[in-house]
Amino acid sequence: MNLVFFVHLAMFVPFVAITGARVLFVLYALDLGASPFAVGLLATATQIFPLLLSYPAGILQDRFGARWLLAAAACSGGIGISLPYFFPSLPVIYIACGFCGVWSAFVIVLTQALVGMLSNPATLARNFSQYTLVAWSTQFFGPLVAGYSIDSVGYASTCLVLIPIALLAVFMMTVWGGHLPGGARRTGQRPSLRGVLSDREVLRVLAASGTVQLAMELFPFFVPLFGHALALQASTIGWLLGSSSMAAVLVCLMLPRLTSRYSEERLLGICFVGSAFAFSMLPLAPAAAWLAAVCILFGLGMGGGQALSTMLMYKRSTPGQPGAAMGLRMMTNSATRVAGPPLLGFIASVFGLAIAPWTTAAIMLGSAWLLRRTSGNRAR
Repeated sequence: MNLVFFVHLAMFVPFVAITGARVLFVLYALDLGASPFAVGLLATATQIFPLLLSYPAGILQDRFGARWLLAAAACSGGIGISLPYFFPSLPVIYIACGFCGVWSAFVIVLTQALVGMLSNPATLARNFSQYTLVAWSTQFFGPLVAGYSIDSVGYASTCLVLIPIALLAVFMMTVWGGHLPGGARRTGQRPSLRGVLSDREVLRVLAASGTVQLAMELFPFFVPLFGHALALQASTIGWLLGSSSMAAVLVCLMLPRLTSRYSEERLLGICFVGSAFAFSMLPLAPAAAWLAAVCILFGLGMGGGQALSTMLMYKRSTPGQPGAAMGLRMMTNSATRVAGPPLLGFIASVFGLAIAPWTTAAIMLGSAWLLRRTSGNRAR
């Protein structure tokens, strides 16, 4: 069995359901009368448990392996997706986001660590690029599944469409998960979080990674908001989000060659500039065609962002503890996303919806400037 391919599949299957659930929860909340601030709180609910559990999940992976952790996380996701079907209300949607947040945290931390463990210096960029390519493909299939299901059977019944995907993830780990690398139960002293955070290089990587994930989290929330304002159908919104994924695929295919010529910091700065422009154009969209162009531009900009930030973090991880490094990255990202969406949602409620994506664009431009400064200091 090609273990790298299996790890990619172990990420793909869950995230088809997770990304589909995100679109479902946002549109379902809007249908129930939620305000932009309330929708922003949905993103926060999704990130509370990743904030709390990502670093411990990485340490557990280093000690005990990923198989049963991934299976248990899929069960959590299945429970979360099923709740709005039985109890259709806005508070229950918040709870469902929490369960799905547990699932996404374990999947991201564990599968990223596994990709690094199964790679060598010659294959690291290729494997993480492929991983990101597969991740972007879930951003295409998940929203489409959710969008067409909503248009066909309604919001509540769409939960029943997504639940079997969670069961498939459990089945995969039960039957084939034993082939994955196990943990090292005696890995010595638990890594010191304070010691890791004292490294300035690690802090720079965490800041850049947090910006990437903030953009990745907010864009799928902004597009349904602006699409809803234009009275677009759910399936159309699904196609819009899917178009950004397809654009990102092109960047992922080119990334191994690009990283052989340019530094990860320089490439990531370029990603930030392109994506910032996409965010700034969102509020100006007069029709679906404009939103499609913005989504494609975002995909081209952020297509390599996740892979580049993940590679940077893995290269700075302590030998034998990739799970802890990826958990720390995920924890930092979650902290950014917990604070970011409600703050931007509040800003949008007070000053207008357009201010939120423009603020996000300003954050990304600031991160691009920081990366350029860091790269320049290193060159000197």
